[in-house]
Amino acid sequence: MASCDPFLFKGITPQVFHSISKELAGKGFMLSGPQGVVNGPFGIVLEYEWNELTGELNIQVIEKSFFVSCNQIKQQLNQALQQYI
Repeated sequence: MASCDPFLFKGITPQVFHSISKELAGKGFMLSGPQGVVNGPFGIVLEYEWNELTGELNIQVIEKSFFVSCNQIKQQLNQALQQYI
């Protein structure tokens, strides 16, 4: 299993975080609060932390299968987040 460089997203308000959480849940990543570790599909494990004061969401892929590239994960995250930011 491999990991990816962290992804940092800015401008994440409480409303945006709530919307993103629902969007990611639909993709198999159930966020539970402002920080945590999530086991998702395809062997992907994310560690995330949302700072409400700074509006930053930091996502680190700590495990993934070799079938899925870091670029694919980043693209999917960007696609999910851009509709709300």
